[in-house]
Amino acid sequence: METVYINSRTLFINLEIANSGVLRAMSNYDIESVIGFLRSKRIISSRFIRFELGKETEILDAIRNSGADKVVFFIREDNYELSRLVTEFIKEYDDSLAVIWFGQFVFSHHPAILDDTRCDICILFEPENTMLELIMKDRGSWREIRSVSARTGNTNVYYIDSPVENWLCDSPYSPYESSDFLYTRLSEVEIPLERLSYRADLDKVARSFISPENVIRELEAVSRACWIPGQAIVLRCENIASLPYFDELMDILGRKFSNLIFKVSVDLGHISAETLARLADASCTHVDMIVRRPCGAETLRLFGNYLQKAGLTLKLTLYLTEENEKECIQFLRTVREEKLVSPENIRIISDRTVQSPRLFPRRNLLPRELLPAVGMDELAERHAPLLRNLIMFMEGRDEVNSNKGYASFVRLPENTIDHRVLLSLKPYIGPDTALIIERSPYSAKEDEGVLFTERAGVISRLDRQYDIYREQLRQAGYIGTNVCQVQKDYEGNISVRINDLYLPGEKVSKTIKYGQAYSAPADGNAILTVETPEDFEALEKNIKYHIATGKFRNDYELTCSIKDPCRWTGPEYCRLARMTSLRIDGEGNVIPCGGCTESLGNILSSRINLRDEALRIIKREEKKRNCGNCQMKSCCSKCALLPDGIDSRLYCDLMKSSEYVRYYFKILFLMKNIFHDSRHFSGVGHGDVKVSGPYSSHYLPAGIAEAGGESHIYPFIYMFSVREQPYLFNSAQNSLVRLNHNAAFIIEALFRGVGMELIKSAISDHFSIPMPDAEGTLRSALTSLRSMGYLKSHADV
Repeated sequence: METVYINSRTLFINLEIANSGVLRAMSNYDIESVIGFLRSKRIISSRFIRFELGKETEILDAIRNSGADKVVFFIREDNYELSRLVTEFIKEYDDSLAVIWFGQFVFSHHPAILDDTRCDICILFEPENTMLELIMKDRGSWREIRSVSARTGNTNVYYIDSPVENWLCDSPYSPYESSDFLYTRLSEVEIPLERLSYRADLDKVARSFISPENVIRELEAVSRACWIPGQAIVLRCENIASLPYFDELMDILGRKFSNLIFKVSVDLGHISAETLARLADASCTHVDMIVRRPCGAETLRLFGNYLQKAGLTLKLTLYLTEENEKECIQFLRTVREEKLVSPENIRIISDRTVQSPRLFPRRNLLPRELLPAVGMDELAERHAPLLRNLIMFMEGRDEVNSNKGYASFVRLPENTIDHRVLLSLKPYIGPDTALIIERSPYSAKEDEGVLFTERAGVISRLDRQYDIYREQLRQAGYIGTNVCQVQKDYEGNISVRINDLYLPGEKVSKTIKYGQAYSAPADGNAILTVETPEDFEALEKNIKYHIATGKFRNDYELTCSIKDPCRWTGPEYCRLARMTSLRIDGEGNVIPCGGCTESLGNILSSRINLRDEALRIIKREEKKRNCGNCQMKSCCSKCALLPDGIDSRLYCDLMKSSEYVRYYFKILFLMKNIFHDSRHFSGVGHGDVKVSGPYSSHYLPAGIAEAGGESHIYPFIYMFSVREQPYLFNSAQNSLVRLNHNAAFIIEALFRGVGMELIKSAISDHFSIPMPDAEGTLRSALTSLRSMGYLKSHADV
C-alpha cells in the first residue's frame, strides 16, 4: 500500500551571518531533527536554504512556493536581530502567517521576545513533539500547549538550571539516520549531548543529558556518511567534562571513531592535564575553554604547553565582571604572550552592558585596558576586506560579475535620509549592499569612547549616529545593509567609518589631482582624480613609460588609488551599463558614476527607466565618437560620462592603445593588492619593482625577447621582481611563488611567446651547456609549469 504523507505547510529558516559578513540561510541539527521527526510521522515540511541570501523577496517566494502558513525560525543571540527583521517583513506581507520561534535562547528569553517581536509563538522545549501538536491542533488552541509561550497567554514553566543527577534522556529523532539527509545543508555538523526536557514527576523543565547509547548511534551514522575529512563535529554541551559518562565517552571516541575529529566546550574549572589528555586521545582537537575565574599565568602556561604538544586548537569564552577585570587583563596578556589563541577566537561576555536600540545581541562593555591584551591590531586586519571594498567603491572600481539584481553600493548625502527616500531605494538595495552616507564637514563626529563586543572577534565603538541610521533602515524594512559614514573636510581629507566597527587609527584618505600627485602622502592614503588635461597628460606619460620599460616612474602609482578607473579598464567595468553602484545627490537625482554629474533620473523613477536612460546616454556618445568603426571597440571602456575637463578626442586618442591602458591598470591593481596584503613587501618603492610580461623583459637578451609571439603562459599568471628577486603570481588562486634567476630567464621567454627552438638555444648560450642538456632543462621547466596549471596546452618542446 502506498504511503500517504501530509503537507504540514511549514517552512523552517535558520539565518546566519558568515565571518565574511555575507547573509545566508542554512539548516542545523535542531531543524533537521524536527523535520525528520515529522517525516517519521508521515508529515512533510520545507526548509529555506541559501548559501548567499539575496533580496528579502526570496523568502516570500519560498513561502509562496511551499504553500506555507507557518514559518519557523531557529534563534540564537547572534541571529536574533536578523530574524526579528525578517519576521517583521513576513508579517507585513501577510499577517495571517504564523511565525514560530524556537531554540534554547528562546526558552531563556521568551517573555522579552514576545514583547519585542511580531512572532506569534515561542516553543520552549521539546520542539519535535511541540511542532507535531502545533500542526495537528487548531490554531485557536495553540496557547493551551504546555511547551509554548504565546502572545495571548503565558505558560508557567519552571526551569532547573543544572542537570538532574543521573537523569538521561533520548533525542526523539536523529537526522543523520535519515535517507534523505544532506550534510551540505548544514553550516556545521553537531551532535547534542544535552537538551531541555519536561519531567512529569517534578512538573518542571530541566537540562538533561542525552544517553550515551543515543550519542553512539548518531556518531555511527555520521561515521558511515561521506563526511569531509578534517572537518570537526561539534559535541554540543555547555561543559563536556560535567557529563556523567565523560570517561566512557572519551574511551568510545578514541576506539571507535578515530576517523573523526571533534569540537567541545570545557569549563576552565574542570580542566586538568588528565582532562586535556583524555580529550586529545579522543580526537577532541578543537576546545572552547569557558573562563569564569581566570587562572594564574603559571597554570595557564602549563596548560598552553600541553595544548601545543597535544595539537589542540583553543578558543576562549571569557566572562568579564567588574571584580575580575584585572585578573582577566592579566589572563589575556598571558594568552597573547604564549600565543595560545588568535584574537578572532576570543569571545568576551561582560556583566556590564552598553545601552542598545536593539534587545539582542547584548552589547558587552569592553574596558579599553583590555585592547592590547586582546590584540586589537590583528582584529583590525580582519576588517581589511570591508575597508578595501569601500575604498574600491570610492575609487570607482567594484565587482565585475555582479548578477545580484541590486547595487553593491548606494551613496547619498546625510540630509536626504528619511523614510520616504529609503523606501524609494528598495529596488536597488539588497541584504549586503553598503549604504554610504556622505556626512557634512560641519557634522560632529560621534565618538563617546565606549567600546563593546557583540560577537567573537569583533570590537565596536558606541556611535549614536550609526544607531539612528540603523533604526531608520529597520523602520524602512531593510535587513543586513551595511552603513558606512564618509566625511570630507575642506582640505580634501576623507575619513571613513564602517558600521560601528572600532578600527585603531581612523581610515583617512585625501583627494589630489593626478597632475599634482607628487604631493601625495607617503603612506599612499590618497585618491587621485583625472579631471583636467594636465591630469590626463601625467597619466598618459606613466602608462607609456611602464609599457616601454616594465617599471614605474613614481611611488604614488603603487601606493595611491585612482578615482573612476572604470574609464580605462574595459567595457565590463562600466558602472553606467551595469548599475552596480549608484550615487544620489541632494535633489534625489540618480548619478551612476563618482566623477560625473549627468543624472539618469530621479530616485522615484523605476529601475527600468533608469537603465533605459543609461543605454540612451551610451548610444548617444558611441554615435558621436563613431565607436562602431573603431578597431578598439571591443576592448575600449567607451566612457560616456567624462569629466567636464576632459575632451572626448583626448580620451579616444589614448584608448586607441587601450590594450596597453588596460594592462597598465591591471598591473597597478595587482601590485597594490600584493603589497598591501603581505608584510614581506613593506617599504617597497617604485624603483624596487620590475614587471615581466608581454611588453617588457628583464632577464632575456633584447634580441630574443623581441622575437616572440603569442604568450605560452595563461593570462592570469604574472611575473614581477622586487629588489632583483623574481616572483610568479597566480591571480586565480591568489598564490605567490618565489623564483630563482634561472627559472625567471625561462619563464620570461615563455611569457614573450618565444619559439621553443630559440628558447633552447638561449638556454644553451646563457647557461653554457650543450643543446641536449638545454632541451632537458626546458622540458623539466615546462613539466613543472604545466603541473601547476600555468602553461597553455600547446606549449611543448
